[in-house]
Amino acid sequence: MLTNKTEKDVICRAELEHYLGERCVLTYTHEHDPSHEGRHTDATFLAAHIDDPEQLFYVCGPAGFVEAINAHLLSLGVHPDRLVYER
Repeated sequence: MLTNKTEKDVICRAELEHYLGERCVLTYTHEHDPSHEGRHTDATFLAAHIDDPEQLFYVCGPAGFVEAINAHLLSLGVHPDRLVYER
């Protein structure tokens, strides 16, 4: 999953889509494209898209975003060792 404000904010989109395939879920919080979800990432969204809570989760962004996403992931049963983020 990758959340950006707009489609043009996505870095390395082609590479992400190539390596992740169908697992590449792009969301945009400031524009709505019918082929991509236009919503904020919250616990409900994460629960709908996480198939394996044992996978690694790389979380980056502003401190408040990282804290909120990590809290959502932990509430969904993801072990803290599976979270990768700058501290």
